[in-house]
Amino acid sequence: MGKRAVITVHPLYKIGEISQRLYGAFLEPIGTMVNGTMFQPHHPTADENGFRTDVIEALKDAELPAVRLPGGNFVSGWDWKDSIGPKEQRKVHLDLAWHQIYTNDVGHDEYLKWAKLIGTEPMYTINLGSERNLNDAVYLTEYTNYSGGTYWSDLRRKYGQEDPYGVKLWYLGNEMDGPWQIGSWELNPGGYGIHANEISKAMKWVDGSIETAVCVSCSPLICHYPEWDMAVLEKCYDSVDYVSMHYSCGQRAKRACLHAHLATAAGVNTPQLCCVASLMPRQLAAGLLTIIMLRRMISRLCWEAPFIMRTT
Repeated sequence: MGKRAVITVHPLYKIGEISQRLYGAFLEPIGTMVNGTMFQPHHPTADENGFRTDVIEALKDAELPAVRLPGGNFVSGWDWKDSIGPKEQRKVHLDLAWHQIYTNDVGHDEYLKWAKLIGTEPMYTINLGSERNLNDAVYLTEYTNYSGGTYWSDLRRKYGQEDPYGVKLWYLGNEMDGPWQIGSWELNPGGYGIHANEISKAMKWVDGSIETAVCVSCSPLICHYPEWDMAVLEKCYDSVDYVSMHYSCGQRAKRACLHAHLATAAGVNTPQLCCVASLMPRQLAAGLLTIIMLRRMISRLCWEAPFIMRTT
C-alpha cells in the first residue's frame, strides 16, 4: 500500500523573506518590445515622451515589482553616453546583438523615467563587453545616482532630471560567459572576476548604498560550468552581493558548447530559445557551487578508479 504524503503549512513557520525582485520582468530592445510597445510616439495613447500610456497603466495594475533593463545582449555593445541629451544630437548605431539599427530615441534617462512611471524598481545592466573602461562605470553611477556638483551629475540636471534616480541594483554585464556575447569573457573567467571586482568597488565608492550582481554560467549544462563560475567568484566574492543566474536552452545553448548528447539521450527536444534569469546571494551561490564541484570530483574518481587499478 502506497504512503500518503502530507504537507502542513503554518503562517508562523517563517524561515526567511522572499524578495519581490523574484517576481520581476525583463526589458530589452528586441523586436517591438521597446520601440513599439514601450515607446511609440504616434500611438493614440502616447504621452508627451512617446510612452504608451495603455502599457503603463496595464503594468501599474499588474504591480510589477522590478524590471531588468535595458538588456540583455544589447547592452554589451551599447554606449549609454550616446543615448543622453537632446534626441536630435544622439548617435544612431548598429546593434550587433540583434542585427538592427538602434536610434537611441529611448536612452538611459527614458528607461529610468519609464520605470518610475509604472512604479517598478529598475535593475540596471552595465556594459562590460565592448566597454571595459572602469571610469565609464563610475561616470554612469555618478550620472545616475549622485546628487550634483560634478560634471556627470550636473549634466543629468542639465538634461532635465534634477534629482538622482537612486538605482539600487546593478548587473555587472550580461551573460559574460556566452560565446555569442559581444566582448565575451568566455575564455577568461578570472579576468572577468577581477574586472567585476574593481568595477563593483568603484561604483560603491560613488554610491555606498548600491548592490551589484556578477554573471555566472548561462546554463548548468554548458561545458565550463561550474568551474567558470568559481573562477569568477574567487576574484570578486568580497565586493559583489549577488550572482546573476541564467538558464538557457535551445539552439543558442547548443551553439554554446552544451552537452547536447545529454538532452538527446533524455529525449529532450529544444528547438526554440528559452532563458530563465534570477538572482542568488553570493554566499548561497558559492556554497552550492562548492557542493556541485565536490560531487563532480567524487563522480569522476568513482568512474576512473577501476581503470587506474587495472593499469597498476
